[in-house]
Amino acid sequence: MSLQNRVTLEDFEKMSASDASHLPPDMLFEIEGEVIELDRRSKDLKCRLSAALNLKYGDTADGERKGDYGKVRIVDAGFVIECNKPKSVDWDSDGLRAFAKELAEQGERTDEYLKIEISVPEQAYKNWPSGLRAQVDPFRTEKAGKPTYKMFRG
Repeated sequence: MSLQNRVTLEDFEKMSASDASHLPPDMLFEIEGEVIELDRRSKDLKCRLSAALNLKYGDTADGERKGDYGKVRIVDAGFVIECNKPKSVDWDSDGLRAFAKELAEQGERTDEYLKIEISVPEQAYKNWPSGLRAQVDPFRTEKAGKPTYKMFRG
C-alpha cells in the first residue's frame, strides 16, 4: 500500500462505518493494528496516571474521607480533584445458602431478603450426560453476543 493511499487513524475516525466497510482488507488490517496499539498505550497511560494521582493525593484523600469508602474533593492550585473509593462487597455463597435454609426453616420468605441466582458453567454443562442436559435445557437460553473481529495476514 502506498503512503499516499494510506488511511490514517484521523481519516478513519471521520469515516462512517459504511464508508469504512468499503476499504480493502490490507487497509483494515493496518488500521486494526494501529487501534490495538493505541488501546494498549491508552490502558498503560491510564494506569500510570491513576498511580500518579494516587501517590499525589491518596494520603490527603484518605485523611479527609470519613470512613473507609466514599468521595472526597481536594482543591489544588485551582483544580478540584475528586477521589472516589467505592465499597466493594463479596458474599460467601455457601454461608448464604445455609442462611437461606435457616430462614426457610423458620418460616421466613427468603425471596424478601435474598436474591438467589443459580447458574451452570457452560463447560460443566457440556460435560454432563445427555440425559441430565435434557432435563435442564428448558431453563437454558442461548443468545448471540456482539460479534468481534480480528484480522490476520494470510
